[in-house]
Amino acid sequence: MKQIQKILIAFIVTTILCLMYFHSPAQSMYYASTPEELQQIVKDAERLEIPEIDYRSSARVTRPIIYPAKLKAGYLNVRLSGFQLCDSTFAYRMPPDQNAADNIYNSQPIRFYNPNAVGKGIGSFAEMGATLGFTVRDGQIKGFKDGIKLWFSLYAVIDNMKFINNTRSGISINGGGNWTNANGVAGTSNANSNCTSGRNIRIVPAPGAFCGLEVINSLTSWDNISIELAEVTGTCKYGIFYDHTFEDKTATNTKEITFEDLYFEIKCDSSLIKASTREGMFTIRSCTVVKGSQRFIDATSIGNTRFEIQGMSRGSNVKFKGDKNGFWRIYPYPGNTNYSKPEMWDGTKPPNIQIYS
Repeated sequence: MKQIQKILIAFIVTTILCLMYFHSPAQSMYYASTPEELQQIVKDAERLEIPEIDYRSSARVTRPIIYPAKLKAGYLNVRLSGFQLCDSTFAYRMPPDQNAADNIYNSQPIRFYNPNAVGKGIGSFAEMGATLGFTVRDGQIKGFKDGIKLWFSLYAVIDNMKFINNTRSGISINGGGNWTNANGVAGTSNANSNCTSGRNIRIVPAPGAFCGLEVINSLTSWDNISIELAEVTGTCKYGIFYDHTFEDKTATNTKEITFEDLYFEIKCDSSLIKASTREGMFTIRSCTVVKGSQRFIDATSIGNTRFEIQGMSRGSNVKFKGDKNGFWRIYPYPGNTNYSKPEMWDGTKPPNIQIYS
């Protein structure tokens, strides 16, 4: 009888322990203190519900941390402490082909908080392909080739970030892909990288850099961008490089970009903004230019594009360049320069200019 009681008690205890194990809540935070530990946890996130990683390390990162296409938890937040000293790219995710990209681009957000990354003039802090809601906020990215490089990305968020001395661009966003049979590379109508938002961003390009911000075949909205480059350190080619021409002339992608607030304290060899468009709208709501005489915007359009510039400050120091396909609406600050004058335009003044007080 006593033996039966012991067996019964053991069975009950085992059952309770099993229930506690299988029904206990999942671990909410995983910790890593070396790049190798971080890579292992990121790899495990494909099969385990890992929602948060706390990475506390200033160890040199000699190879990229590879992120899986699918995440068991559906997302992954990475909280960073220390310095991310990188020999190349810090974080990398790229689907192998367009079929894989189509299956993951509308989910699986990866978010980075508090980065303090230093590169060696190559790679990026993060190069991500086919993702929804990629986020980087509250940090600084310095000394890479491209600070952040996104491909085929929807609803990315870049918030309260500094990009300093990156040798090609601070931020590069491309609606196409960097993989086999990628859509968007040839300007197809289903290119993505739409609806990115940028708030409280400061970009200081490296001397000789291509640009501060690059946007290729993407519908992208921005808010509160500040771009600076001290004259004593040299110049870059463009402050903003925007190419939305699409080689596919039948592309149905919405061709539109809006900048809410631009502040230029920068000298550029070519122009502060290069805008190549295929129809659509290019809008700037509030813009301040601090440095001396240079070309503000060099705009070309295949088809008809409406360029709308609102709240232009110190515009007498800069000139515009446009072609016959552009329709211009300019709203200068009261008492500012009259941009309808031919001397305010490089080359032939476009025929379609409206100035509003």
